[in-house]
Amino acid sequence: MKVEIFVKLNSMDDVKEFNKICCNFISDIDVKPVNTRFLVDGKSILGLFSLNLSKTLSVTINAVTDMEARRFGYEFEKFMIKAE
Repeated sequence: MKVEIFVKLNSMDDVKEFNKICCNFISDIDVKPVNTRFLVDGKSILGLFSLNLSKTLSVTINAVTDMEARRFGYEFEKFMIKAE
């Protein structure tokens, strides 16, 4: 099940916390700035730090289970924003 949310990471601490949450998922998590093709793995701290954090980020998970898909939105609620 594919789920997409939009997040904003406002500080380096946010990036670290976001990465830590991503690493707790079995499924792949893709992160990219909205309206771009540049894509990084949410489990890669270096990849996340290479992103332009002033932009809204699209975060997509291809969840292995329905439970993981439901947990996805809950875990990232702190960073979520409405779609642009």
